[in-house]
Amino acid sequence: MSILPLFRIAFAAAILAAAIPLQAAVAMAPAPFANGNAELGKPLNDKACVGCHARRFGGDANQVYFRSERRVRTAAQLLAQVSYCNAELGTGYFPDEEEHIAAYLNKQYYRFE
Repeated sequence: MSILPLFRIAFAAAILAAAIPLQAAVAMAPAPFANGNAELGKPLNDKACVGCHARRFGGDANQVYFRSERRVRTAAQLLAQVSYCNAELGTGYFPDEEEHIAAYLNKQYYRFE
């Protein structure tokens, strides 16, 4: 009898044993912007973001989200972009308000999980 089949079974069992905790960790990972409230983010976005985006995109603020070369490709990048815009525009939003805006944008346009 060859030891190779036993090795393969042991190896497969080890891989499976390692994958189960990883799968559980992913399943328990918090949703992006878990502390954000999209309903609170919408008026903040409407107040500070829409005007700037409309000026930059010929009156259609939504185009910033649909352009092919958009910068934001992950939830972390979305929150970083909201924070950057907050600093650049001097809106004075607090980090929790930035997360509300990111939650709104994620719900409305991005749908990161």
